[in-house]
Amino acid sequence: MRDKIARVRLTQDEHEQLSKLADENDLTLSEYIRRSALKRKTKITTEFEKALYFEINRIGNNLNQIAKYVNTNKKLDKFVLKSLVSIERELKELLK
Repeated sequence: MRDKIARVRLTQDEHEQLSKLADENDLTLSEYIRRSALKRKTKITTEFEKALYFEINRIGNNLNQIAKYVNTNKKLDKFVLKSLVSIERELKELLK
């Protein structure tokens, strides 16, 4: 049973940031602050992180397909080189 109150003073900006993080993680502000303060795992996954994970996963799938193609055909042709250059370009764009 939670029967103790801990008061914390925040600036307007701090309150907005914490509220946004709590919302993004489907937590109440209190639960988010408790988990953060007690070092419990919080999922903290922003829309940007979700999109980034999706893109990295897609690139990984492409690399797996290329590796399978090279292993099956035992050669590194123009198709493979073009694909690798494309993946390199995508990774550089994600790192910007």
